[in-house]
Amino acid sequence: MPYRLLDTLKEISEPVRLDSDSAAELSAILSDDRSYGWTYTKGCLPTPGVKLRFAREKNDADVYLCFECGILISGNDIWAQFDPAASRLLAVIKRVFPTDSEIQSLGLYGRRSAR
Repeated sequence: MPYRLLDTLKEISEPVRLDSDSAAELSAILSDDRSYGWTYTKGCLPTPGVKLRFAREKNDADVYLCFECGILISGNDIWAQFDPAASRLLAVIKRVFPTDSEIQSLGLYGRRSAR
């Protein structure tokens, strides 16, 4: 069986149900072609710190975000660079998890936030 990075990840906290506005905002960002860098690739191995699950009836879609390198991985192992949307995604994630010190300390591209 081939190696899949997603098979090595562990969830370290309980899921949080998002309010409809935050879910819609994340969905809009992630479904916008302008949120991605299509003309380049990166040579890093992502270490996702955030997992999003979009659930609709029997169809779940998982998205893993690495803010250290700006790469997301979908549950079906598709990778994409989300640099154009990185700051917007991080702002929503921080708003959704206001008391999570790890999330609040996240910065873009390996930099930690001052808080």
